Amino acid sequence: MNSSFDQYGRPSAYYGEEPKNQAPTPPKPEKVRKCASGRDMVFVLICLILSILFVDFLFWAGAGIGISLCSAAFLIVSLIYLSKKGMRMSVYTVALSVLYVALSASLTFSDGGFSKFLAICLLAVIYSVILVDTMGLRRYSAGTYGSIGDIVYALFALTFGSIGRAFYGVFHKKNGELVVNRKTGSIFIGFAFAIPVLCIIVPLLSSSDAAFEGLLQKMTFDKVGEIIGAIILGACFFILWFGQIFSAEDQKREKYERKAERGGIEPAVLTSFLAVISLAYVLYLFSQLAYFFDGFSGLLPEGFTMAEYARRGFFEMVAICAINLVIIFVTTVICKRRNGRSAVSVRAVSAFLSVFSLLLSATSLSKLVMYINSYGMTRLRIYTSLFCVFLAVVFIAVLIRLFVKNMPYMKAAIVCAAVLVGAMCYLDVDGVIAKYNVEAYLDGRLDTVDVFALSNLSSDAVVPYVFDLIDDEDEKIRDGAKQVLSEFCEDTFEIEHDPEPHTFKLIVDDYDFRRFNIREYKARELLIEHFDEYYLYDSHNDYLEPEGVGVSDENK
Repeated sequence: MNSSFDQYGRPSAYYGEEPKNQAPTPPKPEKVRKCASGRDMVFVLICLILSILFVDFLFWAGAGIGISLCSAAFLIVSLIYLSKKGMRMSVYTVALSVLYVALSASLTFSDGGFSKFLAICLLAVIYSVILVDTMGLRRYSAGTYGSIGDIVYALFALTFGSIGRAFYGVFHKKNGELVVNRKTGSIFIGFAFAIPVLCIIVPLLSSSDAAFEGLLQKMTFDKVGEIIGAIILGACFFILWFGQIFSAEDQKREKYERKAERGGIEPAVLTSFLAVISLAYVLYLFSQLAYFFDGFSGLLPEGFTMAEYARRGFFEMVAICAINLVIIFVTTVICKRRNGRSAVSVRAVSAFLSVFSLLLSATSLSKLVMYINSYGMTRLRIYTSLFCVFLAVVFIAVLIRLFVKNMPYMKAAIVCAAVLVGAMCYLDVDGVIAKYNVEAYLDGRLDTVDVFALSNLSSDAVVPYVFDLIDDEDEKIRDGAKQVLSEFCEDTFEIEHDPEPHTFKLIVDDYDFRRFNIREYKARELLIEHFDEYYLYDSHNDYLEPEGVGVSDENK
């Protein structure tokens, strides 16, 4: 019997003996995680401070100059930190970095909530593109639709998926061993023990000194809640941001190589499908020549009101352009390739769809211009006009890409979006609306101006233009302008009312420069300086007598 087995046929290893001539099983390789160095810990401190400030400025101080500075600091600090980790900057990433800083600065100029929201979302996208490009995390070419997957990866997988790495890196100092970094742990333990001691010391200090007691009295419940909330939310944001940056160096991804020869649906099938769709568009275009092209001549088709004409044209454009984008995208992906390109027939019909979509964008934009000339500007008309411009740029890029293989159409889309959103912030959409409507009314282009529609605009950028209407000949417009300004004033300041002598006192609090915004600051100064010129009544109650209205000398 083989010596490796006993008399019952069991292997000798059953008795704890190693079978002869059997190679030992190699141990599984232990996963090594990177631990934070001294330089990393400095970055940790900077990240934590910036994260807390960012959250505080965003939720408690408004998206003003504080967010502008923090957003720019995020990029600058990240690039400095990554400069020692094999970072490489291309012309594209340098251009995006410039756009990022410019878009950050635009938040100091804009007072419109929607524009700021778009700007902050776009800042996150641009930051992710810069990160994946500089650290070589891109799987797909930056100019193709595949790059959307890289952006999603950086925004979600690289942030939420790196939380464990961030904690491990901060709290451990030896790779492969569960050895706690005593310095980091000691800092947190020290903070924890200091809290109960402060609860005893602070009341004693307050009782011993009136100045310190006065300082504590200014710390209201709201301010304490702001500090605690900013620390908690800032810490959460810090974990995501630090984990993303800290683990970026080790997250190498396999490049996706596009095959020159690829299986798919035969070009003849796709060409016939696209030809039928194109024929339907041609017939539709000829049947609606007046409907589409009268917009260029300024003529209104019979049976349409201006509002119905513009709205119908725009929503048709959105639906058709969206369908065309999907069709072009799907046919490009599923078409059988030869020499890395789809068939000429497929690209030719796709080009027709792009041209047709450009035509729809142009006619819809011209209708919106007619609409604005007749009824003035609104937010919806501005946003839809900018969306038409964005769609036109996208389809031009797609059209070029169909015949120029290396055309980076996704780069063009991202840059165009950044430029348009930046323009919205720098110009302030609400301010543009108020300026156009008021000036068009004063010079006779518009028959009237809806001052109460201006009051629905959230931005303080409308205040200077409403001031131009407080001396208007039309009593309704004049009184409406004063009421709008009164409502802006009541939303901005505290006003003490004395109903007996019908007098008012304007209480001006210290301005919080964390939320500094050029439009808001100028509006505040105008409202304070000209208070007695427009505030003739309580805008939320009945009219009050105009006698004795004014602002107290100490608050002028």
